[in-house]
Amino acid sequence: MTTQFDIKRLVEVALADERSGVELYKAMANKASDEKLKTVFNNLSETEKVHAIKFEKMIAALNENPPSGAYPDEYAEYLDALCAEGGDSNAFERIEKTADDSELINLAIEFEKEQLTIQRDIGDALGGAHKEVVDVILREEQNHLVVLSRVKKDLKL
Repeated sequence: MTTQFDIKRLVEVALADERSGVELYKAMANKASDEKLKTVFNNLSETEKVHAIKFEKMIAALNENPPSGAYPDEYAEYLDALCAEGGDSNAFERIEKTADDSELINLAIEFEKEQLTIQRDIGDALGGAHKEVVDVILREEQNHLVVLSRVKKDLKL
């Protein structure tokens, strides 16, 4: 059996996550004690702004030309679950509770891994030209993870 699913909902979740990411990385930059780490977090915040713009354009395109189709029931349920779980409602609280730069960077890495999962699934669900846009964002998010891992290693966190 197949179930209808409005794929735009999933892109809207990704957009909300990117907008939240802008503020999360600003909060992390303000909390970090190491200047290099502050710079990395500020740079990541700026990149999240660019991602948000790409998702806004994707939503506009989906509004103009909504995809039609149904998904296998299990996959549609999975997409619904992704929408429901999108974003970390207590992320700012978690940032505030970090004791040091090590905890802060580990939290950033965790956030990036969550984003990668959501965006990979968005690309798979969208297909076509939209998937190409998501793939670009996905590679950039993967780079965020690499940057954070390098800084963690460089700073011995």
